[in-house]
This record gives sequence, C-alpha cells and structure tokens, in this order.
Amino acid sequence: MPNEEINEYYVTDELPFDLDCLPHVLNPADTARPRSFREAFNYALRPCVEHHIFILDVLHKVDRLFNFMWLVKTFEVTLFFCMAAFNIAKLSEGKTFLKLFCIGHYLLLGLSELFMICYASEIIYIGSQRCGEALLRSPWHLHLREVRTDYLLFLTSAQKTFEFTAGKLYPLRLEKFRGIITTSFSFFTLLRSMDKG
Repeated sequence: MPNEEINEYYVTDELPFDLDCLPHVLNPADTARPRSFREAFNYALRPCVEHHIFILDVLHKVDRLFNFMWLVKTFEVTLFFCMAAFNIAKLSEGKTFLKLFCIGHYLLLGLSELFMICYASEIIYIGSQRCGEALLRSPWHLHLREVRTDYLLFLTSAQKTFEFTAGKLYPLRLEKFRGIITTSFSFFTLLRSMDKG
C-alpha cells in the first residue's frame, strides 16, 4: 500500500503510528517494563478517542447553537437572491449603474456568506468520513486478534459521519448551496414570467 494517496492532505494531516513498535512503548512511570501489545494499543488509542469525542461534542454544540439561524439564513438568501436578480433585470432597462452595483454587491455578499457556511460544513463532513478510513488504512490485519474488540468499537463509532444542519431539516453542504441557487433561479423565472404576463 502506498504511503500517499490523492487528496490525502485535503482536509487533515494524518499522524502515522508504527504499530509494530507498540509493545515497546513504556508506561507513564518511566519504568523499563515493556507493555503487552493490547496495553500499548490502548495506551496509544486512548488520546485519539478522547480527542475524537471532544471534537464531536464541540461540533454538536455548534450545530445546536446555529442550526435555526442557518435555516433562516438559507430562506433569506434564497428569497434575496431571487428578488435581487429580479430587481437587476428590471433596473437594467435604463436605470442607474449605482443601483445595479449596490444590489449586485449585496447579492454577492449574501451568497458568499452562505457559501462559507456550506463549505465549512462540507470540510467537516469529509473529515468525519476520513476518520474511519484512516483506521482502515492502518495494518490492522496483522494485529486484529489481540485488539479485535477495541478496534471494532472504535471503527463503528468512527464511521458515523457528522454534518451541520439547517434547523435539523437538511444538511448544509455544497450540494445544498447549489440547490439554493437553483431554487432562487426558479423563483426568479416565475416572477419574471408573472411580470411580463
């Protein structure tokens, strides 16, 4: 298996740990007694599990804090994008450049704000997927007999992906950002056809 793969460092930098030298990890009291493989594995895995639990706890708190605001923001940007595009189409028939510039500027600000939220959520989603993949890329098959229960327990909890939601209704990812733009354009064409008719 190669040490590198495409997009390995896209989201996070993995810290490799040589499992073959785990039995020689010394205990915290600095005695020369080497640990058994299972003790050394648990000693090395415990900080990873605690850090993983801490990150998930913080992400859940952030999601609980902001999910309603993100729901309102998605509706606001959808309607604002539709109305701004409609006003730009109406104003481009002979009105001032300054009004067009102001509406276009606010339109880009709203879209960039929503894009930043969706992009950050996408990065967190990809990172949560890669947590289980990193464990699967380790040479687990060489040592599975000694640490089977610990390994499987961590693997099952690491395979649960995390994603920010808007009001606990839908996930905020780049697909949703594209969907908001598509929905806004659909409303814009509806308004445009009602205005002409």
